[in-house]
Amino acid sequence: MAYKFPSNNYLINHQRLTITFQVISINQKVYSSIFLVCFFINSSLFAQDNYLITGKITDAQTGEGIPFATIALKGKPIGTQSDFDGNYRLSGQDITDSLLVSSIGYNTKSKPLTTEHQQIANIQLSATTQQLREVVVRARGQDPAYRIMRRVDEHRERNNFAELKAYQWEAYNRISISVQNLSEKFKQKKIIRDIYEKITQIEAMRDKNANVVIPIYSSESISTVYFRKDPTRMKEVIQKNYAKGLGITNDDFVAQLTASGYNTINFYQDWIGLFRKEFMSPLAKGGPSFYTYFLRDTAQIGLHPCYQIDFDPRNSHDLSFRGTLYIDTTSYALVQIDATVDKTANINFIDKIQIQQEYEQLGKNEDTWVPEKTRMVVDASELFDKSTGVVIGLTISLKDVLPNQPKALTFFNTPIDVTADSKVADETFWRSQRQEKMTQDEQLSFALIDTVSQVPSFKRMTRVVDFFVNGGYTHLFNGLDYGSTFSSYAYNSIEHNRLWTGVRTSPGFSKKWFLKAYLAYGTRDKIMKRGLDITFVPSTAPLTRLGLKTDFDIDQIGIRQADIGDNPLFQLASRFGKLNGAYYQRDIQFFFQRDFFQRLTSTLTLRHRQFYPLYYFNVDEFWEDRFSILTPFRAPEASVSLRYIPNRIPTRNPNRIRSRAGKSAPIIGINYTFGHVNDKELGPLEENLGDYHIIKADFSHVLRFGLFGKTEYTIEGLYTPSLLPVNLLNVHLGNETFVYAKNAFNLMNYSEFASDRYVSLSFHHSFEGLLTNRIPLLDRWKLRTFAVGKILLGSLRKDNEELLSKYFVDSELYLSQLYLPKSIGNIPYVEVGYGVDNIFRFLRVVAVHRLSHLSRPDIRSFGIRAAVHLSL
Repeated sequence: MAYKFPSNNYLINHQRLTITFQVISINQKVYSSIFLVCFFINSSLFAQDNYLITGKITDAQTGEGIPFATIALKGKPIGTQSDFDGNYRLSGQDITDSLLVSSIGYNTKSKPLTTEHQQIANIQLSATTQQLREVVVRARGQDPAYRIMRRVDEHRERNNFAELKAYQWEAYNRISISVQNLSEKFKQKKIIRDIYEKITQIEAMRDKNANVVIPIYSSESISTVYFRKDPTRMKEVIQKNYAKGLGITNDDFVAQLTASGYNTINFYQDWIGLFRKEFMSPLAKGGPSFYTYFLRDTAQIGLHPCYQIDFDPRNSHDLSFRGTLYIDTTSYALVQIDATVDKTANINFIDKIQIQQEYEQLGKNEDTWVPEKTRMVVDASELFDKSTGVVIGLTISLKDVLPNQPKALTFFNTPIDVTADSKVADETFWRSQRQEKMTQDEQLSFALIDTVSQVPSFKRMTRVVDFFVNGGYTHLFNGLDYGSTFSSYAYNSIEHNRLWTGVRTSPGFSKKWFLKAYLAYGTRDKIMKRGLDITFVPSTAPLTRLGLKTDFDIDQIGIRQADIGDNPLFQLASRFGKLNGAYYQRDIQFFFQRDFFQRLTSTLTLRHRQFYPLYYFNVDEFWEDRFSILTPFRAPEASVSLRYIPNRIPTRNPNRIRSRAGKSAPIIGINYTFGHVNDKELGPLEENLGDYHIIKADFSHVLRFGLFGKTEYTIEGLYTPSLLPVNLLNVHLGNETFVYAKNAFNLMNYSEFASDRYVSLSFHHSFEGLLTNRIPLLDRWKLRTFAVGKILLGSLRKDNEELLSKYFVDSELYLSQLYLPKSIGNIPYVEVGYGVDNIFRFLRVVAVHRLSHLSRPDIRSFGIRAAVHLSL
């Protein structure tokens, strides 16, 4: 039987409400960082206290453990909280005659203590809920809970705080991350022994046998959140912010946990976003398709008589909750929910998520209910047997709730503001702002973090963690990283051994300036390649970025590095082997980016490129030196782009764009480019070349089908009326590697097709565990299935086809052969695929079928591709 949270008590403060925001999408690198750090930390760090009290807090009626119970020494400012299962540990130098134990929905209880230095005190609490009347459950027919849930849906708009015209509140947020249950084997690691030697002076951590929880991250923040419904806008003003992390240095991690731009959990929504996964809410309109409901009883929650309804997922492996709803008998509003996601759900690295949320009406003249308090605790599983687990706790309290006073639209132009003195606050200030006293573990965490972070072996460990989490970059010193090491070596037909080295700055260097540089050298062509990237952020209100980028490097027709995008494995694989259609490129570009408002971003780019082909295209010349570079040609250009992103999540990382969970409004982009080809350098190809125009647009959307998964699709189109050399022509990205690439045509050859006008459709439908969750044995492996497809329809005008025919092809005289791309013609290119995801928690395998343009002998009609895909 799943644990049921205690119900609310009568102590409701109408002047000061509390709420917890959810962290819906911890970046995957960040999540891996937490696990790698915790891998090395002992959950039984030793201490030397005079007194130690341990035990378990349980429900007197059910015998189940009570989480979040407060345990304190009577008359002393020393206390702690119980864990998931109700266990607690309290230590200190002094002791009193008794313990005081309290929990929401239970009567406070006192427990006498002895003067022994170590003692066990198990305590049972009795519930304060008052039974109103007996509920008769009929053996036949639909359970009465379904009728109540229909009434909840009918009153949804009236009760849901998200239906207000506007609201604002001030929120206090506290987050803690701890490790626990380190195996005996890892306790013997040198780093653990070093940590023990460093912290033995901390008196509160003394018992060598106790299973203590060691905090590794703590944060507090105060912010004001503003919401406007029509049109939908959100903004957060961060007033104060303080955080410490043990080996967690990723700034994006801190930003996501301390910013409430993700808003609060709202169970009235159909989908609840947690850690980039979407869980069906038990209050969703389609809830009966996912859940069974059972009217257990009626109970008094605070001042509200409520129906007590248990809910369970129809399939325990689906992304759903189990728990109890408390529904007001008059307004049919949600008063309290106790929800749990356990380890049977198809989600990785998490054993349990527990959420307790309490609601209260705004006032006598307001029907709307707001979440009064939400506690969320995530019990992350061990990476493997006999390692260590992680506990993440989140709590936010809010006050000064102000409904239906919308701010002007211009107020929301900047989604996140941070006050200049946000870091200036002492302990006295934070003590006055805390709704709940910090536990003993939380108080110790700040001192412990400072102490352990100075251990030399721990410093070395954090550098190793950062190396993998940050994509192969290594910290040289504060503000400067080396890497990525993964790009240090490649072998191909032009360069042979390609040696690469690079550096970049980190936030420790500057919050406004971001620099990146690299050098590369080929042992065969003996040419030094280099690159420099400078970005300056003069303002975040509105977000404004300026950048200068210059590089000289080798590239290929049909597999340009810029087209590959953010797929490092595909990018690395493309650097190996024979390079056809290769050319050197000198590229200088300047960009200016600015947000018009929260949803619309504009970018102006000025660019100058110089191409040095390694394939022969001037038929009047004879190239005898195979390592000579042919006469280059130049192409200066300017482009302007607009990108509309509704439901955009405010984030302090300007390079990351996220949409709110459960929202499906499309993302739209359009780009116009004007350029000029220096035709005098192209010999017989110069005719009619000169100015060129390119228009490109894209449309991305997500469709959700509840139990049947979700579809992500993108429609993309391009048109140019101009005559273009092959380097500037749109050559569609093929894939001849074993790596699956979402943005490539995975059975198309390199340089196979080119278009000066085209439209394409790509889709990816994720079934999650719809199929595998219902097959015995497979359901235990948490496999997930998906389907993919790509359709491309395009053509080349006659003059562009004639220009392509003048390029010289397939000669042994030249360093790089160019296989000329063809027009797609009247028959669209089509490929479809299906695959299995989450193999061993990190591997994705796709079977791809090519359905058209199969006449050429070198065409592959079927292929298997694989990719590393680490996700929750």
